[in-house]
Amino acid sequence: MRYRTNRIVHILTGIVLLCAFPDNAMIQASAENQYQLGQTVSTGRNTGYAESSAVTAKDPHYGWELGNFFVTGYTRVSADADDSVLFLKNAGEQLSLCFRLEQDIYKLNQNPVLSVAEDTEGYDELFQIPKQNFGRGALIVRYTNYQNLTDTQVSTDYLPGLETDTNTEILLCEEGDYEIALDYQIKNNPYQVGGFDILPTYTSYSIRFQFSVRNGDTNISLTDAITGDLLSDTPFAENGFCISQENSRYLDIDIQKEVFSEDYSHSETFSSPAREGETYTEEGIYTVTVRNPYTASEPAVKTLYVGSDSLLKAYLISGYSLAELSALQTQGAEFTENGEIIMPTEPETESETEPETASETETIPESELDSELLPDTEITVSSEQEDAVYINTSVTEKTEIRNRLPILLGITAVIILLAVIGVKFLS
Repeated sequence: MRYRTNRIVHILTGIVLLCAFPDNAMIQASAENQYQLGQTVSTGRNTGYAESSAVTAKDPHYGWELGNFFVTGYTRVSADADDSVLFLKNAGEQLSLCFRLEQDIYKLNQNPVLSVAEDTEGYDELFQIPKQNFGRGALIVRYTNYQNLTDTQVSTDYLPGLETDTNTEILLCEEGDYEIALDYQIKNNPYQVGGFDILPTYTSYSIRFQFSVRNGDTNISLTDAITGDLLSDTPFAENGFCISQENSRYLDIDIQKEVFSEDYSHSETFSSPAREGETYTEEGIYTVTVRNPYTASEPAVKTLYVGSDSLLKAYLISGYSLAELSALQTQGAEFTENGEIIMPTEPETESETEPETASETETIPESELDSELLPDTEITVSSEQEDAVYINTSVTEKTEIRNRLPILLGITAVIILLAVIGVKFLS
């Protein structure tokens, strides 16, 4: 019962740690990836390690290995039928090629009569290494880069400097192709008299393999043709742009350029493969397509406009067709240097004002109204204020003048009469 409880606790603890630190768990898992490489073959005697025969029961090397080569740090690995091994990694990461010595080179397979002998006249025909003292084991590493340029390094007397049962890093592997060989001789000395070897035999062996390293992404760099600034956040390159593959050298890159007529009515398209370091400065809309031939991932596509035409910039980012943008331009639309569209502002229309009338609407209490004095007046009682009515004076203006005219004439006549009487009285 206690065992089950402890096991459950350990499992739950692992789950919690994995959820809390998923990135660290992935990094650790990636670092622990190991892929063993190499096969021991018999190369005969004094052949320059050129032969390649299977180790048989007659060989002193039968049934045991000197050591193992392996690669760590890769993301994915694939092997073809011809034993060609391909490692994929992330850009910027490096694989490690390591060797683990599993034998005491002076007592091979725990047999005191077997040892790694010094090859004083060693040479390798396959790698075209001239004759020299290989010592006790010669490690040959040939690297071929993306330009098919090769570099070969030979480390003679390699085995004495290693500790048994210890992983020894040989090199960090960037993108490219690698060919590896460890050439060594085994001395079989079953007869010794007084410390002297009696007719020892020597057999040559080699551990050989090859592999390739590629980045698994589709990333390239597009930089400004003049300033060298990275064009990662903008689709515009007025100065032109340059292609850089410094991180991933084994990508297939295609360029398509579209050039438009002055009235934008038609265009011409040109397509071609792209080259590392090539610069594009002619005006047009460029579509850069990047494919990784070693993965099944979708191609990466980047579109750039080279030039200063604001309408074409708007065409690249707005989603409008050229015909639609030309129509907007005819209607007064403007395009900024960033491709933004500014529509014309509509003029404000003056609201129609009602003609002023000579009358006003007056509000007076109903108690003060005299309908007899204003017989032709329109009177409206307000529904909101029951004690008030509204009189439209514009309707009664002429009626008031007409009703008061006799009174004014009478007053005028009285004034004239009084004036005449007064004149006579004074005289």
